[in-house]
Amino acid sequence: PGFDQYNEVRTEFEDTDISFSPNIVAGSQLTYSPISNMEVSLLSKYVGDQYLDNTSNENRKIDAYFVNDIRLNYAWRPKFIQEINLTFLVNNIFNELYVSNGYTFGYFAGQNYEVRENWYYPQAETNFLTSLTFTF
Repeated sequence: PGFDQYNEVRTEFEDTDISFSPNIVAGSQLTYSPISNMEVSLLSKYVGDQYLDNTSNENRKIDAYFVNDIRLNYAWRPKFIQEINLTFLVNNIFNELYVSNGYTFGYFAGQNYEVRENWYYPQAETNFLTSLTFTF
């Protein structure tokens, strides 16, 4: 039977990005009230490129993404309770296919053969949420 030799390969990196730390994260909310007690909001979020490890290697990168949601909220105040809120939320309205996290694993299998595996966590496509909130 054969055996494997496990040798450590050290590499130093300088001036690299910290893993999972995009250089830019931005969000916005635009809200319009078409009638009394009703709001329609556009929620947007942009997250820049980020890396799965501290090497800043393009082969271990999570691409930037930009997602938008729409929220409709209606509030009314009947006499028997302080407030009732009905909210309807459509997440990822443009059905953006993106990942927000992942991990990487690698090793050398021979002198010049590197095995690299990247695993990603895809996020939900367009989806819907509804809530009903009672405030006493």
